[in-house]
Amino acid sequence: MSLVDVATAADFDAHVAAADVVACHFWASWCEPCAAMDQLLSTFAAQHPAARFLRVEAESVDELVGRFDVNAVPFFTFHQKGALVDTLEGADAEALAEKLTARLGGSPGAAAPAAPAASA
Repeated sequence: MSLVDVATAADFDAHVAAADVVACHFWASWCEPCAAMDQLLSTFAAQHPAARFLRVEAESVDELVGRFDVNAVPFFTFHQKGALVDTLEGADAEALAEKLTARLGGSPGAAAPAAPAASA
């Protein structure tokens, strides 16, 4: 499954309830590092079609921003069986890959795609 854009809290809740593993990326259009993190999430989404990979535009869904105390983007939430299990703030591709690998199985070296190169 590819990245799914979520526009409402109800839509988000439905996705989280429907999948065993969900990763959500809170992003903003003006944030260049968010685009690099989307590339990494897209790679994981292609490798793990049973999991859900969501995107929430942080400036558009205030209810979710408040629920997860999102103070900066990129910001990630990780859910298993409907429950929030972890978060990550910042554009740390290595930490994101490690957290995804921990939730999705496999070893970081074997399952995690290479992190996108940082742009200058």
